[in-house]
Amino acid sequence: MYAPSLTSINQPINMYAPSSTSINNRYGTYTPGVNTCNTVRSYMDVQDSWENVYKIISFYGNMTGEFIDAAGPGHWHDADMLVVGDYGLSLNQQKIQMGMWALMASPLFMSVDLRNINIESKMILLNKEVIAISQDPLGIQGRRMFKYSVRQGDVEGWLRPLSPTGKYAVGILNSNTFGWLQYQGDVEGWLRPLSPTGKYAVGILNSNTFGWLQYVNKTLSDFGLTNQKGYKLTEVFTGKKYGTYKISDRLILKMEPTSLFLAVAVPLN
Repeated sequence: MYAPSLTSINQPINMYAPSSTSINNRYGTYTPGVNTCNTVRSYMDVQDSWENVYKIISFYGNMTGEFIDAAGPGHWHDADMLVVGDYGLSLNQQKIQMGMWALMASPLFMSVDLRNINIESKMILLNKEVIAISQDPLGIQGRRMFKYSVRQGDVEGWLRPLSPTGKYAVGILNSNTFGWLQYQGDVEGWLRPLSPTGKYAVGILNSNTFGWLQYVNKTLSDFGLTNQKGYKLTEVFTGKKYGTYKISDRLILKMEPTSLFLAVAVPLN
């Protein structure tokens, strides 16, 4: 009843639902929530801890189909606020939350006291390349493309389509917190399409909490990318250009515990 009234007002008003879980339990679908609200809280309240932040990421990774399809311009799944700049996350873990919220197309609401924010956290929040992934006009939510286990954590690969056509954001997340080189375990790959079609955000997430480095050896075809001419990869937190990768070329990384590799993949013509 409120939504038609608010949308009839010529003002930018956000219609918010506190929990999509109750909506889904009642109707058996996410459609009523996204048809009525601009943002719908999708899971538990965020807390200033790595364990809690990763539980939210895992929820998004496990949800597919209608949950992902229900998100888009004007109706977003809200993973709750960023705790970047607060007290419970390391700098790597703050980068993970910022980057994964961008891949998951979740609104970026800050919780930090901006009068007292440290410079490192400030630079994470001001990263223009990550914000561009978040605000990509295609509005397609990213998804986890693969996952394998390590001790005390996972490594995940994520992908999100971006604009223009054929461009992608790539993310690799290491959630391991132990401190030596690791050769096996849980790795997740995530994907988010960006506009226009063909550009993607790609993420590899290592959630392992042990303190060793995690070796990752993957190809772009592991993320479902198909352009035979290949892609140009640029990591968004450091700005490092990885050059051109064919879909069968090996992307070899050494990832710190609880860390994220997040890149934009632009197709070659």
